[in-house]
Amino acid sequence: MNVRRLSSQRIAELGNLAIRTAADSRFGLVLLHLPVPRPPGIYDRATGRLTTWNFTGAGGGYLDNLALADRMIAVLRRGIERANLGDRTWLIVSADRWWGASRRYDGQTDHRVPFLVRPPDGGRTTHVDAPFNTLATYDLVLMILRGSIRDAGDAAAWLARNPVAPPRDYTSAGRPIY
Repeated sequence: MNVRRLSSQRIAELGNLAIRTAADSRFGLVLLHLPVPRPPGIYDRATGRLTTWNFTGAGGGYLDNLALADRMIAVLRRGIERANLGDRTWLIVSADRWWGASRRYDGQTDHRVPFLVRPPDGGRTTHVDAPFNTLATYDLVLMILRGSIRDAGDAAAWLARNPVAPPRDYTSAGRPIY
């Protein structure tokens, strides 16, 4: 219970600090790491509150914690809009793990993680079907900062041309195998 209480407190403190920092116009570049807390669940999506009493099990706790991450992104977007930074703010959202895995037609395991890119002022939605490694995020951010990528279409085209091969598989410790 103490670990749950401390996790809830830390997530609340760090989330508020991260959102205040990202919505501060004094900074030209802000990189945030807002992790989805691993189970046990410290968020109850039914009540919309941090809690130490979420005992829904690993799957339910993870999904509740995922709802917390979604809520934090919404609060982040509202903070950016209130600070009038929407016309110059790119949001890149990714994950460090997947929820489940599927089998591809060639029998390999396909681990997909969310990867969302939102250009300033929203822009139009674009889908990239080419597989790529989230390590490409580093180069993508550099291209955005250099002005070579101006909208979601540019980002999608760049990701399709520069896929950075995904790992063939993962070790039991979760390390990629190339």
